[in-house]
Amino acid sequence: MTRRLLLGYVAIVLVLAGSLAVPFGLVFAERQREQFAVALERDAVVLATVYEDDLQKRVPVDPQAAIAYSERTGARVVVVNQAGVSVVDTGDDESRSFTSRPEIVTALSGGRFSGARFSQTLGADLFIGAVPVASGPHVYGAVRLTVLNGEIDAQVRRMWLSLGAVVLVAVGATAVVAFATARSITRPIADLRHAASRIAEGDFRMVHNAALCSPKPD
Repeated sequence: MTRRLLLGYVAIVLVLAGSLAVPFGLVFAERQREQFAVALERDAVVLATVYEDDLQKRVPVDPQAAIAYSERTGARVVVVNQAGVSVVDTGDDESRSFTSRPEIVTALSGGRFSGARFSQTLGADLFIGAVPVASGPHVYGAVRLTVLNGEIDAQVRRMWLSLGAVVLVAVGATAVVAFATARSITRPIADLRHAASRIAEGDFRMVHNAALCSPKPD
């Protein structure tokens, strides 16, 4: 009986913890991805303002701002001109066309792109933020920031591990309390069952001892 009570308590805690932890984990993971995409787009806007004048004047651009950002965050920074050809690329020293990238096409059309897509070149998922470098209706180029999806996945995994640790601690604490509670409930029943068994076998000493220990009426 003790084991059944203990398993029952633990099962209840597991169900309750799972019903809370799993939805929380899923929401957290989605929020992390959304916030990361928004942050990439915001940073791309800042870098776009840095390179706006140079792209507008069509003069050589200084890559130091992009390099500093890349070293600080680990993101790859690509700045392209109106033709979609890179003028800054922290991941490649050679200039090349990025017009095959959908986010670059969107940015050169005056739109913004934030989200994830699979990179055929890298063979991995990327988080991307791309914005136009523009002044009013005139688009002079685009800025794209990319980060490997694995970094976000690592944050989500750490969160799941933390939730798992909390659930294990809760289950362990419940098991200790449940064992003590179950023992306090089942011990009198076990003693009564033992006494009944002895009486059934003809041993009335426990009854005699109980009668001697009972208070006498006045």
